[in-house]
Amino acid sequence: MDKRIIVIGSAPHSRSVTAYNWHEIPLSLNIADYDIVILNFVPLMEQNYAAKIDFNLLPQIEKFAEFIFSSESEVIAIGAPYIKIGFPPNYVLVDWWLPIKLNLVQDVGETIRNVDPAFDYYFQQIEQWFFHVDDRFRIQFELTYYLQLISSHANDLQVKITPIAQTRYDKSIAFKVNLIALFIDKRYDFGNPPYEKIVKESGDIIWLPQTTKISDYDAINLILSNRYGLNLEQTSPLWIESYKLPKQIPIDAKILHYKNEIQRLKSELTIAQQDLQVEIRFRKLLYEQGVDGLEPIVRDALRELGATVHDPLVGENREDGLLEDPKGRKGILEIKGRTKSLALADVRQLDQWVQDALFKDNSEDRKGILIANMYCGVSLEQRKEPFPANCIERAKRTKHCLLTTRQIYYAICLKQQGKFLVTDFWDSIFNTDGACSLPEIEPILPNCIE
Repeated sequence: MDKRIIVIGSAPHSRSVTAYNWHEIPLSLNIADYDIVILNFVPLMEQNYAAKIDFNLLPQIEKFAEFIFSSESEVIAIGAPYIKIGFPPNYVLVDWWLPIKLNLVQDVGETIRNVDPAFDYYFQQIEQWFFHVDDRFRIQFELTYYLQLISSHANDLQVKITPIAQTRYDKSIAFKVNLIALFIDKRYDFGNPPYEKIVKESGDIIWLPQTTKISDYDAINLILSNRYGLNLEQTSPLWIESYKLPKQIPIDAKILHYKNEIQRLKSELTIAQQDLQVEIRFRKLLYEQGVDGLEPIVRDALRELGATVHDPLVGENREDGLLEDPKGRKGILEIKGRTKSLALADVRQLDQWVQDALFKDNSEDRKGILIANMYCGVSLEQRKEPFPANCIERAKRTKHCLLTTRQIYYAICLKQQGKFLVTDFWDSIFNTDGACSLPEIEPILPNCIE
């Protein structure tokens, strides 16, 4: 057959089939590129394994909607719909890609009736089932949004659920779902039903229970062979590993050595990636804003540059931190991140914190230091002057220092290069009334990046 098939949940299966384990799904995967998708949820019943899967990397509902409503598409899902991916409370159920939530009952039984002949081969491998559903369901996404993924002309969704195999009391343990996107003209027309038009129909969505006589891996191969006519090579049995040809033995040793090296390098890569996250955190100085984004990283950067910095008290409407430089000079921080220039009200706010500290808290005089990341919504080369003239003039009169996060970032760069002059840096800040003249990081244009 010439249809493109992908299996997610076990691998490998055949040269003619794309297959990935759950923890190996590539970011580049586009479900809509395939004609048939087989989802093997059985491995996710192992909770420790399922908890490690980052569900944010799973194919999104938007791509599944595009796939499901493509011509002659087919989905086969194997396993129970109640299986979780991720670790509670942060998890998704394995039906995250469906627009409907089925009425599921966890139960156990052995009687299987009314099997669709097309799946006789599959149910011969099942001795026991562990859930069933009926024809009830609810929409689990905002319907208007989901319909827009399918067609701008659709305004309603019809769902058809067909049993494939049932319990003794006629509950479905396997079923087929078909979705129909409709346009319904709901304007009142006395004596006539609303006008209804089919906009788009989905392919078959087939849900099967796990097999109990054979493994889930063999069950996938069974489907590939029986339903799609693929010729699969026999999976080598475990006992065959005892029979090794003389030339195989040194190759096996070489492969083992490479695997150990890969594992060692993976460990070193993990450590390096963790170290990188620590170092690149200061890049937030150039794009972040707000209490949770910009303020903490500014305080961390000032500590890195030699200051003692105290975080503001939680829940109090006060300054953004108190600072003491290496010479013991004290400052009050106001930290601002904006998609525009600094406002005069920001400088007045800083002045208020300084006055409060001086008169209300009986504190010694402190230097007002306003640290700003202005025009943070665009790249550095697109940014305008951060401090308007009225802000600079106000800061001069009130003896406050206006500093940019670009200046702090540049100071971090100098420190890491062994060129940072700590005394000169802090003298510049505490001796400046108005805009500080410290150098700042320059924009790197795209054609200058190696």
